[in-house]
Amino acid sequence: MNEFIFNSMFKDTNIPVIVCEAGDEMIVSFANREAYLLLNPSIILEKPDADSSLKVPLRQLMRFQNEREQDHIRQTLEHAGSLSQYPLKLISPEERVISVKIAANIACLGESKYIIIYVFYDDSDCDSSNKYNDILAYVLNTSYHSTDINQAVQMILSRVGEYIDVSRVYIFEDLFNSYTRNTYEWCAPGVEPAIQDLQNLCKDDYSYDIIVNPSGLYVSDDVSTLTEKDRAILEPQGIKALAILPLFQHDTLIGFIGYDDCMKTRRWSYRELMFLKGVGSVISSLIIRRNEETEIIRSYEVLQTISDNIDSIIFVNDLETFELKFVNRTLTDQLGIESDGVLGRKCWEVLQKGMDGPCPFCSIPKLKCSGFAPNKGVLEYEHQNTINGNWYWVKDSVIRWVDGTLAHFEVAIDITLRKKCEEQLHYFASTDALTGVSNREWGIKILQKTHGSLQMTKPAVSLCFIDLDGLKSINDIFGHAAGDEAINSVARAISKRIRKDDMVCRWGGDEFLVLLGCGVMDADAIICNIQEDLKAKVLEGTGSALSFSYGIVDFTMFDSVDAAIAAADSFMYYNKNSKPSRIKDIR
Repeated sequence: MNEFIFNSMFKDTNIPVIVCEAGDEMIVSFANREAYLLLNPSIILEKPDADSSLKVPLRQLMRFQNEREQDHIRQTLEHAGSLSQYPLKLISPEERVISVKIAANIACLGESKYIIIYVFYDDSDCDSSNKYNDILAYVLNTSYHSTDINQAVQMILSRVGEYIDVSRVYIFEDLFNSYTRNTYEWCAPGVEPAIQDLQNLCKDDYSYDIIVNPSGLYVSDDVSTLTEKDRAILEPQGIKALAILPLFQHDTLIGFIGYDDCMKTRRWSYRELMFLKGVGSVISSLIIRRNEETEIIRSYEVLQTISDNIDSIIFVNDLETFELKFVNRTLTDQLGIESDGVLGRKCWEVLQKGMDGPCPFCSIPKLKCSGFAPNKGVLEYEHQNTINGNWYWVKDSVIRWVDGTLAHFEVAIDITLRKKCEEQLHYFASTDALTGVSNREWGIKILQKTHGSLQMTKPAVSLCFIDLDGLKSINDIFGHAAGDEAINSVARAISKRIRKDDMVCRWGGDEFLVLLGCGVMDADAIICNIQEDLKAKVLEGTGSALSFSYGIVDFTMFDSVDAAIAAADSFMYYNKNSKPSRIKDIR
């Protein structure tokens, strides 16, 4: 990611720029095309795009005449933080000595520390040459360190305009169709600004195609020598000489930068124009960065507007740090949290309650298994939020975020109402309307599911068939309402004694099946306790206690559910009729 940043900033800069790690070896992380042209032209022939991943020590790229120079540069930077006009003798690929001067500074990106080196030909020891290098070093440092690009551009225009002694410096950028716009301007004291009158200038109204010609320069030492069409635009502004340089994003024209002298005609020197070309390349990189940042902001705003009008929760967070990059209004509204201060916090701190680390159900480790690749599928699951208690259908994936990094993207659809409906449907489908215990259909499903797992787990499981004694007499004497209450009393007594993982279902009118997770002897003790509970209570309106007959079998001993039920039923009738014993050993 850092190499990408350096590439976008310095690739098209017209002076050699080298970026290396701030370690003992000063490993080269990036070098632009100009650096390779100066220090090792053969690399350009082999790799036209200048391979920025050349992981070699600085001394291998910059062949110092003095082998201790690399250590001296590093130590000086560690002590002073920057270098300016530092003279060096390098050995060229042709084994000749090259005199250069460098400017350097230390830069931090995240947790990484880098050294940025700007290399200047030292072909003259005159003051003007040194001053050019100083100004260009200032331009580069301002470009890199400023967080406000518009401010950085204005600072550069001001410093450069004052140094080359012009009246006005301005930037025109291409608009859609055939128009350009004056976006930045610096004026010397006493010079009237013109930016307000040049916001939508048609390219056909001036020599646009000549200005942006392939040679990359449009220079006039004396405006009076230009065409009548151009003079008609320039002379009313008092311009006597000018230099205009096109600005490019790679090979695409994005505008131009101009320097007007309203005080005098002048002869633009080669060194001066080469210096201005260097400034132009830095300005181009700043405009590109500004446009990219503007596009990111615009994309973010569009996404925010769209997502704020969607009923689903949407958020984006960092795959490594878990810090939130984006949340929509639905998230803050449903979770009842303030939107201020949310971004940058860990997702579990905001989205869950009582968490001090990644959630147990976090999908990021699973996404990591796919290599964190975008468009590699979506993980879907249900989750109940711990803050509001709502249920959500969650869709997680990896996306390329607006800043170019990979991020975790989640959409959570509130399914609380659906879950409640499902619970109600499940209740109606599985529950006996009279007693509230499981009905026959659901009981069969539980029995079949349990029987299917017996071959793998081999647990102790018993099946009991219960039949209420004397229900017909209760109905005949006291009415069906009393009979229903008798059935309910048995169901309540069973439910009170069995455990959560056990099962009771109403099998028929006054018949119940009970599945107990224990052996037959323990199951018999439980059923006896249920009988005792019933004996201790008198059925309301009858003056008598209730009792039931039952049969218990080892559920694991049968090849099918039907066979186990039939055996327990048969044993119940045997006990109802004779009651010599409550347990039958069918083995």
